Amino acid sequence: KLSSRNGRMGSQGLKTALSALGANFTDADVMDLLVEMDPQNKTLDFTDFVTVMLRPLEDDVVSDLKAAFRVIDRSGRGSIDADDVCTVLDDFVNIKVSRLTARET
Repeated sequence: KLSSRNGRMGSQGLKTALSALGANFTDADVMDLLVEMDPQNKTLDFTDFVTVMLRPLEDDVVSDLKAAFRVIDRSGRGSIDADDVCTVLDDFVNIKVSRLTARET
């Protein structure tokens, strides 16, 4: 049983739902989420549940973007310039872009 009769989900329901989606949280992690979302009742309504479930997706997107940035920023400067983009296009997609053309746009 994932939720109570009032439609709110407690720690066991949340842990079960997370486990079903392949996320193995400890009891302490689940309680931390509940306290963060609803400090008084330590339960989630549907909106809270959706917010909690979307977090891993947001984290994954940010991680993927950071990884992609690191691939393009080969020198580790913390910025990407036309030369970096040309190199990545050439190395990964086999698209040759002249450095002059890249700088003109």
